[in-house]
Amino acid sequence: MTVREMAEVVANKVFNGKIKVTINVPEDIGKRGYAPDVGYVINVDKLKTLGWEPKYSLEEMYRRMISDY
Repeated sequence: MTVREMAEVVANKVFNGKIKVTINVPEDIGKRGYAPDVGYVINVDKLKTLGWEPKYSLEEMYRRMISDY
């Protein structure tokens, strides 16, 4: 899941579409020294073999985090 997709979960599911995600990428982004986009795939299989199981969905985690904030 990308950062944008996470932001969209918060905007659409946690805040029921009352807020929107805006992406503002400057035209000269390449000149600013940012690293190129990369992707990582996180695998929790090893954690699960140790007995770990997620307790909350991503949506529920954001709801809980925002309510605690």
